[in-house]
Amino acid sequence: MNQADLPENAAPKECPPCKPGFFPRLRGELHRVIGRGYRGAFLLSFMAASLFLSSAYIYVQLAEVNKRLYEDFKVYVLPDAGLSKAEQAAQLEAVSNTPGVAFCRFVSREELLDFLRMRDPETAKAAAAFGENPVPEFYEVRPSRAVLASVAAWIQSSFRDGKIPGVWDVTFKQGEADAVVYSSFCLKFIRLMMAQAALALALFWLFAEFSGQRRHGGLASAGWLLSGVTGAAFAVFIGWAMVYPVRYLLGWWVTPQWQWHALALLCGAFIGRALCKWSA
Repeated sequence: MNQADLPENAAPKECPPCKPGFFPRLRGELHRVIGRGYRGAFLLSFMAASLFLSSAYIYVQLAEVNKRLYEDFKVYVLPDAGLSKAEQAAQLEAVSNTPGVAFCRFVSREELLDFLRMRDPETAKAAAAFGENPVPEFYEVRPSRAVLASVAAWIQSSFRDGKIPGVWDVTFKQGEADAVVYSSFCLKFIRLMMAQAALALALFWLFAEFSGQRRHGGLASAGWLLSGVTGAAFAVFIGWAMVYPVRYLLGWWVTPQWQWHALALLCGAFIGRALCKWSA
């Protein structure tokens, strides 16, 4: 049937509406959730910056805890009594050159007794009552971080079973080593989570930058950007106001450097820019 055979009042057949693409539908959903206006950029930036700064505060505190735990962890290598100066020097060199040793020093009886007099006078007085100094001499060893996860096996293979002549015992606290390893794992985990969040934010900005269809004027773009930065700045202020009254309760407190706060503001700027590009 050709065009001439159609009735005069017959309506032309309409094509079904085309389904919008992914990014236009995503923009519509974004507007449906946060609404039009700058308040969405402010609130979203405030939330993202708050989470980022919370992670930053936890990260820098945990880094300081890990540093102090590692510096306090020691392995004590006890030599045989009655060694000569030459034998002690050779033994100290052998312990220092052992693979996995980051630091080593010899602690004499006199040094240990002086330390006890300052930190524990009662114990020092009891030791002095014996006449001759009864406290032992030892080598204070700090293992490298690479061997902390298996420090017991490292000690067994490095110092015991006659590996170094003249060593009769090696002592350490397994719980302290576990604390260092656990805090190191938590540090790496937080760092990984922050890197993933940064990657997600970068992709969010890139998708918006290269898929936005509407072009705002200079004032409108500045408004979105200012809303994002203001939300992030408000999060920085709230975090500082919450931490400031309690930071002196501890003997030490590490405040994140200004670069962390600058990154939070930059996060707000990226969010404001992305929402500006995706607004329709």
